[in-house]
Formats: sequence, structure tokens, C-alpha cells
Amino acid sequence: MEFTATREALASLYDESPTATLLCERDGRIIAANRAAERLTGYAAHELTGRACGELSDGVRLDWAVRAALAGASDRFETALLHRDAHLVRIECDVFPARIAGNIAGALVQARAVEAALVDALTGLPNRALLVDRVEQTLMTARRYRYAFGLICADLDRFRTINERIGHLGGDEVLRIVAQRLRDTLRGSDTISRVGGGEFIVLAPMIDGADDAIDLAQKIVFAMQAPVTVEGRSFQLQMRLGIAVFPQDGESGDDLMAAAVRALAEAKRSDRAVWCSARSLATER
Repeated sequence: MEFTATREALASLYDESPTATLLCERDGRIIAANRAAERLTGYAAHELTGRACGELSDGVRLDWAVRAALAGASDRFETALLHRDAHLVRIECDVFPARIAGNIAGALVQARAVEAALVDALTGLPNRALLVDRVEQTLMTARRYRYAFGLICADLDRFRTINERIGHLGGDEVLRIVAQRLRDTLRGSDTISRVGGGEFIVLAPMIDGADDAIDLAQKIVFAMQAPVTVEGRSFQLQMRLGIAVFPQDGESGDDLMAAAVRALAEAKRSDRAVWCSARSLATER
């Protein structure tokens, strides 16, 4: 779909629309936002103006779609929007060229919220559905620009025993503490996902290779060493970790996840090792 009009007409046309609408210049920066966009993003229109449209999305999908629209293509997809108050909103986007006097002068972005759970209610971390989406986006970028990224599967040792000793409410507090330690330890670009019980998965994009992923794993191990006190009881935490790296351990999200899970299983079988890499596991075999 394409729209041909003056810039002012484009901006005014969608001002009262119930669909969040952004008009972007050829450099990808927002020049107009309607009231629905303010409600969806949490930003006032004047705060959105001048920002790169891609900054509002969790990942590169929106940025790529705007670039494609500026070259004449249209696209529809789902992604996650970063709300002003830092939570994630699942959205469906339509992005298409905006023409003035027959020439592409920018891109028009329309977005609608999609009812879908994206975060773990207990810890506020991305859940498995959002993790899978981010892995796929990271795969697209890694293949295009030929860089490595890592997946680290982490499991909290003896979490069931902790739950039995202090109850589920106490166990929930332990998980919140673990989640915060992971946030404090890892890079802002890393995705930390809780996928169930005491199980977490870390997506580490744009690393140099296996050594970088191992460094991150060791930081996680160190971060868990400080005792945690909940319900008047002190516990020593430890995580077991399995590491897989793209592309050496797999060229798809499923293959990488399977490799990381196998490495985690090996680490859990060991009496001493707290982490295991898929590559070392393959070498031993």
C-alpha cells in the first residue's frame, strides 16, 4: 500500500485515527505522530518527533521495514515495542512508502497492540515466546553481517529443595533476586529470559566467538556466589550453564537451543564443572 499526499495532509489525515501512526522522513526519523501513537508508546508527540523510528522497537525488524519502505516496499509483521515506562508491548505493524508529488518522501508506520504475553509475570524478564522472536531477529542480522552470537541455558541448582524449605513464596523471591543479579551482570544488549522454574536462557548477540560466551557464563557463575537470605534463611546459590555459539554449534535457532541444552545436561552430570560448551562436548565425542 502507498499513500500520495502533502506532508501536512498525511499528518492530519491520521491524527484522529484509532490506529497508532508515525510518519518518518527519508532518514528514518519521525516527523509526525498521532494521538493513538502517544497512547501506545507512552511518549508525547513532541517527544517522538526527531527520534529514529527503529529505536521504538525491541530489535531490528522495524528499522529494516522502514528502510525497505523508503526503497518502495511494503511490509506487515509483529514485533515488540519499547514503551516509555520500559515494559514491552507486542504490536502488529504495517509499514509502507509515503509519496509526495509522486516521489517517495518517507515511510508511514501503523501499529496495533496484539494481545500476547511477552514477559514472565514473576521476574519481569522476557518469556520464551519473546526469546524465540529475538533469537530469530538475531539470526537474521548475524547471517547478514556475519557475526557470532551465543545462547546460554542456565539452571538454578537445588531450586526444588529451596522451595521445599521456604515455600513457594520464598522461592519466588529467590527467583526475583536471581533475575536482578543477571540483569546487573550482563550487557544491556543481552536478552535474559526465564523459561520456567529455575531455568533461564541468555541470548548474547554480537560476540567475537566462544571465548566471549564463556566469559559471560563465568560472570554469571560469579554473580551467583554471594549468599541470598530469604524468610530468615541463608542460601548459597549456584547455576549450571550450557553454552552454544552461532554458527559453529548450529545455524538455526532450534539447533543452537538443542546444543545449549545438551551442554547444560553435561554440566549438571558433572561433580565439579558448573558450565559446559557445546563445542567442548563435541570435541570430547
